[in-house]
Amino acid sequence: MKKIEPNSKWRHVSGKFYNVVLVANEDSEGSQRLMYPPTVVYQGIDDKSLAKTSRRFLETMTLIE
Repeated sequence: MKKIEPNSKWRHVSGKFYNVVLVANEDSEGSQRLMYPPTVVYQGIDDKSLAKTSRRFLETMTLIE
């Protein structure tokens, strides 16, 4: 699994580019992980902020290296 890190650049399947702002709840464990899954907060070039669970984020994004 790819590591999602703040300030990393990603491309959505639509071709749009995004910058990861932060990953929330990445240290949650056990039953807490179900209630508070790791969540990626990211921002597009239009400065619109979005959030998805890390699992859903990785389904549609490709890391730009």
